[in-house]
Amino acid sequence: MADKTSDKTYVRISNDEMEAYLYLAVPEDGHEYSSSELYELLSQNRVLYGINEMEIDEIADKRIYYREILIAQGIRQTDGVEGKYTYNFNTNPSGKPTIREDGTVDYWSVFAVQTILEGDIIAVYTPSTAGTQGRTVTDKIIEGKRGKDLLPLKGKGFISEDNITYTSLLDGKIEFQNNRIHITNLLEIKEDLDFNNGKIDFRGDVVIHGNVESGSHIKSGGSVTIDGNVESITIISGKDVILRKGLQGGGKASIQAGGNIFAKFIEGANVEAKGSIQADVLMNSVVIAGDGIEISGKKATIIGGTVMAISRIDVPIAGNEAETKTQLSVGIDDELKERIIKLKSVSEIIDDMIKEINTELDELERKKDEGPLFARSQAKDRIMELLRKKIKYISDKAEFSKELGELEEKTCRAKNACIVVSKYTYPGVTIKTNSASIVIEEKQVAMKYRYEGGEVSLINMDPIA
Repeated sequence: MADKTSDKTYVRISNDEMEAYLYLAVPEDGHEYSSSELYELLSQNRVLYGINEMEIDEIADKRIYYREILIAQGIRQTDGVEGKYTYNFNTNPSGKPTIREDGTVDYWSVFAVQTILEGDIIAVYTPSTAGTQGRTVTDKIIEGKRGKDLLPLKGKGFISEDNITYTSLLDGKIEFQNNRIHITNLLEIKEDLDFNNGKIDFRGDVVIHGNVESGSHIKSGGSVTIDGNVESITIISGKDVILRKGLQGGGKASIQAGGNIFAKFIEGANVEAKGSIQADVLMNSVVIAGDGIEISGKKATIIGGTVMAISRIDVPIAGNEAETKTQLSVGIDDELKERIIKLKSVSEIIDDMIKEINTELDELERKKDEGPLFARSQAKDRIMELLRKKIKYISDKAEFSKELGELEEKTCRAKNACIVVSKYTYPGVTIKTNSASIVIEEKQVAMKYRYEGGEVSLINMDPIA
């Protein structure tokens, strides 16, 4: 400060002891401070480290008074950096294709399966670093904290001799789940599939880099990914199905997916996914999704066929100017509701039957060791018969309960079911929400359809250019 702030000389140390300031007042006896006297003054006030010698000399030489000057600075401690892993694969795939800037959909960005080769480095660990010491102007040492190290990677299919570099032990697929890496075998086919070699039955994931011609049959316990063109084939998959170039089924193709389906386009096929379905175009197909259906991309449209989803259908254009008959359906129908009622009723009946069996078993258990040998033998035979029936009923109930749980989950997802057509709905399109339906007779622009009061409710939206 340029202004006089005190009539007395002082040394001020900051609260964290990382800075010290010197303020000199003119000595009353006219004495001038020397550099050695200033050092002694700082020492008396516990300032022992980080002193700026040039400032000391300048203050003494130029007789700088009535100004607080930063005269000493400590060194702050730094904490070490935590250890980290750098992975050479995507540890958190989104599961959805990305939309390019031009509006097209990149189906090559979907990774149901990421492949790895034997000897590939899958991860590298950078160890933590130690912190550096700090030192205050009062000459106190402050230790920096060491960074926290991470545990070695866990999983299977890879090795590390130093817990630094992790290397794949086999060709296969790589997954990252629950902080564990799993590398397992997968069936990878680089050539085309045709009628002669096109029958596949594999427990794991299947990746086909070529085309799949008519007559081929693919059954997979995992996911199915096809890079090439797909014709009238059959796919049964336990998980996702990804068709990067789409499917032209000629009315004979069939897909059943235990997960989601992603396809450039689907034409002339029967398609069902337990999860959701995403495509650019659906044409003349029967398409069923256990969750939602999203149609996106530059040519995004649904033309012809029947398209059904439990929760939602999003599509820019439904139908065409030729008024091709097209049905869009969301929610649950009366048949599904009746099935839920029937399953509940059957479960109650089974519970009553199991209760009756348990009562009789308790009675027989008391009698099996009493009375004549013949009677005891009959009791034991009856016990075995009842136990077999009980096991059968328990198995049946488990099966019915699983189906009931799935249907009730669908009912929950269908509560706010709707169909969103962001651009045009053409005449010839049938809209069905739950048990209500309407046939579009005039071209509609930007409309949302949902079930309200026993009818299909039409809600105007802002049109998308």
